[in-house]
Amino acid sequence: MYGSLAGPQAPRVMAFGPDGSISVLFNKAIVRITPGTFQHEKLADIPVPAHAGIALVGGRLYFASGAELWSYGLESEGPQD
Repeated sequence: MYGSLAGPQAPRVMAFGPDGSISVLFNKAIVRITPGTFQHEKLADIPVPAHAGIALVGGRLYFASGAELWSYGLESEGPQD
């Protein structure tokens, strides 16, 4: 459904958002998990395979696909390279 976790860096594929939710980077999608209930919601299919990442800065989630840096606006427009 979401693909595998992005790369072999398991601790670096999850980040806490300002609302306390957890953003998780999968190979094919970005998913939000609500602590306590563990409910998950797909935020977006990503247009490239995610290989590594995750950094959450200023409302954007950053990840790498090969040699490219991509970002996803968690509250707005979606993926950008």
